[in-house]
Amino acid sequence: MGPLQQYTPDRWGRMYTKDDRSELLRDLALLLDRQRGHEENVIAAERFLKYPARPSAQFVEIAKDAIHRRELLPLVDQQMAAYQLVRDALTTANEGVRKKVVVVVGGPGSGKSAIALSLLGSLEELDMRGYHATGSRSFTETLRRNLDPERRTGVWHLFKYNNNFRENRNHGVDIIVSDEAQRLRRSSTPPGSRRSDENAEPQIKELITAARVPVFLLDENQRVRADEVGSVAEITRVAHELGCEVEEINLRGQFRCGGSAAFDRWVDCLLGIVDEPPVAWSDLASDDRFEVHVGDSPRDMENWLRERKKDRQRARMTAGFCWDWPFDRRAEEPDIQIGDWRRWWNFREPQEDGPDHTYWATEEGSRQQVGCVYTAQGFEYDWAGVIFGPDLVWRGDRWVAQRHRSFDQKAKKDPGLFPELVRNAYRVLLTRGMRGVTMFSVDPVTQDHLRAMVGQPRS
Repeated sequence: MGPLQQYTPDRWGRMYTKDDRSELLRDLALLLDRQRGHEENVIAAERFLKYPARPSAQFVEIAKDAIHRRELLPLVDQQMAAYQLVRDALTTANEGVRKKVVVVVGGPGSGKSAIALSLLGSLEELDMRGYHATGSRSFTETLRRNLDPERRTGVWHLFKYNNNFRENRNHGVDIIVSDEAQRLRRSSTPPGSRRSDENAEPQIKELITAARVPVFLLDENQRVRADEVGSVAEITRVAHELGCEVEEINLRGQFRCGGSAAFDRWVDCLLGIVDEPPVAWSDLASDDRFEVHVGDSPRDMENWLRERKKDRQRARMTAGFCWDWPFDRRAEEPDIQIGDWRRWWNFREPQEDGPDHTYWATEEGSRQQVGCVYTAQGFEYDWAGVIFGPDLVWRGDRWVAQRHRSFDQKAKKDPGLFPELVRNAYRVLLTRGMRGVTMFSVDPVTQDHLRAMVGQPRS
């Protein structure tokens, strides 16, 4: 009961236990159709209580249904409030009112992308034109492939990149939903362009001016590159400069299938993302079904994942960006070598034994590939394995970021930001699993710290 008792009644709702059955029936009867008789409402409430609880399907697998039928991705609590706020802004955008920019903030599994897909699913009903935009090739291309593989329905064109709106001006689009908006760049200037960043339009400004209702969905603690500027403060600053009103909604809770709000909080404390001391997982969530494990080696992690993975479930191994990843070729030897364990990074091009990195998180054949933050961000899978490299180690009573041990040139660009960015990267990797996670650090001191924080004695 411990984890459940933290949920106290508020304006979003309350928790009912079996002992509160009569109160739940009473409250449901008051909320249900008042045109029906009391007995009919009681029967409906009873049917609701007997409905079998089941976890929702994984995000990418139900996106198509969310867009076309909106049946498998129901919105709850603040998700519905955010959705309705945007709907209202769309219907009043032509009435001469001040333009509204909507910012939705939420952590892993809080349902930001569910809001995005629900909004896209309502465009036909509203007779409006809009797009979903991200800064992630893996996320956008995976959605396109799953939703419209033959490019026959037009859904493929709903998914774009944040830098696709440089030529759109004067609110030419009804709505743009920028998902994973913490990844917004300073500008959309292509690499190698003669036009300097100083003279280029901020990417946030481009999106706001392109849409009648711009929507930004973000988690500021998932910013992993020095050139990523998406934050509530920056979006608000640009919006106010353009004379726009800003509405911010914070999503609470964890709605990911099988996900654990307790674990997400534990990760934030473990990595120092929040100003709270870390606690042992075994003390924090003794009743939580989410499994947390520290492996003795990467091979031990793989065995742990293999023992738990069932049919149709997915398990993925990831690592900190501490090994080189040749851009223009596949290395002659596996990229990642830890003792006698050797594995490739995500493949640059499709191979006989696996897909290219764009589809690593969702397609079969990825077992021998190791993912990084750029191919894992935005996705979820059942079981996660995370290798801590030497770029983040535990020393004394704190984490120490070792910039010289990282191969992530985008994160290393700003030495002052690197400690924050590398912790955010491991936060992303640790929070991809929906049922459990196993960890290992190549640094012995850090490995001992992880064991202590999980409450797992040395084997």
